[in-house]
Amino acid sequence: MRGIPVVGMSFCAVQGALVVGNKYMTHMVDMNKSEAGIENEVLSCNTLTREDALRALAMLKAAMAGEPVKESERKWNANVKENNLELMEKVTGKKIERVENETAIPMSQKRKEKYSTK
Repeated sequence: MRGIPVVGMSFCAVQGALVVGNKYMTHMVDMNKSEAGIENEVLSCNTLTREDALRALAMLKAAMAGEPVKESERKWNANVKENNLELMEKVTGKKIERVENETAIPMSQKRKEKYSTK
């Protein structure tokens, strides 16, 4: 290992814990955007977006500067992403656009029964 910090990105959420798979990959960003933290069968709902890239970049900059990066929680927590984004907005003074998730599109009865968290 040459001591070069890296940040991985993955969709984990509820189905898979955000676990780093090797000794070189010490930082991870979860790309989940689903309200319930699940794969919701909505095309491109949980794909890489600008907000994910900004979170990964902020984490990488912190790691490169030798700043501590908090370990991920063992269980998915919907608040982590929003807390990260709010902190970044506070530090930079810039608003970060959030992408819409599956709640922005009309739900069929089948989807309501299968995915509704309320």
